[in-house]
Amino acid sequence: MKHYSTDDATNQDFKPHGKISFNVIDDNVILYRPVGPFNQELAKALAEVESRFLHEKYSSNCEWVEVVLFEGPCVALGEFFSEFSSYLLKMKKKELLPLASAFVFSQDAESPDFMKKRYAQSYHDAGIPFSVFNNADKALSWAKQHLNQ
Repeated sequence: MKHYSTDDATNQDFKPHGKISFNVIDDNVILYRPVGPFNQELAKALAEVESRFLHEKYSSNCEWVEVVLFEGPCVALGEFFSEFSSYLLKMKKKELLPLASAFVFSQDAESPDFMKKRYAQSYHDAGIPFSVFNNADKALSWAKQHLNQ
């Protein structure tokens, strides 16, 4: 199983804070593991690596879902969310968005309530069903339900 990471980004003027790694766990389910804190450069790195991956793996009108597992620091600056939201809207135009996004915040995640609201707004603006869970299995089950609709 191949792993992808924001560490693989090449077009960065400034070093990203944080890291997001991901891999395909089923044909149409991508599992993300972010470690923060996050800055604007991390959102740019994710946009570069993820869009390259999606163009290689899927074509336009693809069907996939994502599960995001937060463990430890998950605080993001406002600039991160501006960049991330802009990226989601760009991917929407290219029809490369997930059908649904499920987030799981571990017990040791920092500031999860604030982060949940910010992510919920970004996904709402892009028109992506979004939900937060306290259990990875429940998140995966919910996400997979969107593949079968």
